[in-house]
Amino acid sequence: MSHDWPYPEILKNEKNDLKRKLLLSLLIGVSITTVTNAAPNVDYLQKKYNISSEEANMRIELQNDVIALSEKLNQANDSDYADMYIQHQPVYKIIVLFADNSDRKDFLKSLDPKMQRWVQIKQAKKSRSIYSQELDDINMALNRLNLIYTSVYDLESQNFLITVENKSDINLVKQSLPKARNGEVTIKVGNIPKIQAAPSGVRAGDKLYAGNTLSYTSGSPGCTAGFAVSYISGGVTKKGILTSGHCPNDMLVKFNDHNVLLSGPIVEKQHRSDPNGGGDNISDKYDYQIWDGTGLNLDNQIAFKDLNGIPEFPATGIFRLTAITTFLNQKKGMIVCKSGQTTGITCGEITNGNASHDGVAGWIQVANSNQANISAGGDSGGAWFLYPGSSTNVTGVGVHTAGNSSTNPEDYAIYMPIDYIDDHISSVNTLKQ
Repeated sequence: MSHDWPYPEILKNEKNDLKRKLLLSLLIGVSITTVTNAAPNVDYLQKKYNISSEEANMRIELQNDVIALSEKLNQANDSDYADMYIQHQPVYKIIVLFADNSDRKDFLKSLDPKMQRWVQIKQAKKSRSIYSQELDDINMALNRLNLIYTSVYDLESQNFLITVENKSDINLVKQSLPKARNGEVTIKVGNIPKIQAAPSGVRAGDKLYAGNTLSYTSGSPGCTAGFAVSYISGGVTKKGILTSGHCPNDMLVKFNDHNVLLSGPIVEKQHRSDPNGGGDNISDKYDYQIWDGTGLNLDNQIAFKDLNGIPEFPATGIFRLTAITTFLNQKKGMIVCKSGQTTGITCGEITNGNASHDGVAGWIQVANSNQANISAGGDSGGAWFLYPGSSTNVTGVGVHTAGNSSTNPEDYAIYMPIDYIDDHISSVNTLKQ
């Protein structure tokens, strides 16, 4: 599968964003406490960068402006555009990269005065289209080795970063890399995110929201309910339930006095290297499935539980999905949060907006969480979102796929961008408030 940048299907989605966005929602059951003083992402920024709550709130509020700027740059189709990211240290900046040294004063003047203060233009070694193709070439070479690895192109260092599980794999990777990439690749040994579909010790509830438990047919907890979607089947608009593709096909919704067997999947794109044998051995950028949700109460609410003692944050609550943002607008430095059945709500920082997972680029990598574990087994399918901190409204960004279940600060999670879910059924739409 070719991944020339931008991916054709993603570019198509960008162009039709106003006509056809996924309309996401969450599985709801009964009432749950509403958030009043919720600020896990603000708490993250304060602790991570030792800044005031005022400064942290300002940075969170600016993320919507970053998305708008990203949209503007994507639509400009500048062949020298190399992407953008948020810099948090030593001072806050929004870095925009171009692979030439042209005078871009007019571009800066065209920005909203609110943004001019923060935007800084830097020269990049390569354009986005070039390094994306080179990353695909690296993945193609390494996939032949049958190794477990991850790969990204880091915008700050302007180098490719590869992580392998064993020290013995380093030389093998070096020998297999395209010679043209000599001097442009850093290789290290580290933990590789694992798919997270089978937790233990999870308390199964009889009420279901996005963020809560989906159970195996045996009754034991299995995955996390993600956003809900609407789609057209046989000329009829239906609602469905979204979760990870590597989760089992037969899952139960457990209510107080009965169980509902989910029917589906309507569409299933499995994780290629699922160790449980469910993968389809296809290298692509998808890990999701949609089940028929007929008869279930579905709307735009996302439930969460705080299992990490986040200051001034309620033990349980709900968010409301009011928007989504696409793959191309999810930038390094953004603060995102997740609701999973095992680890509850956790927040971290996007460390790469086009990471490779399972040998294919196009995933979002999140790390540097304040919580003990950014994710754990059973969180697969959980909703990732941008949380403004000042309200209960959130912007959906992805579906949880993989992560490391340890307290190592370098551990990270991987999620699939949410706009990918309409790549296989064009009628998939969002249910947003």
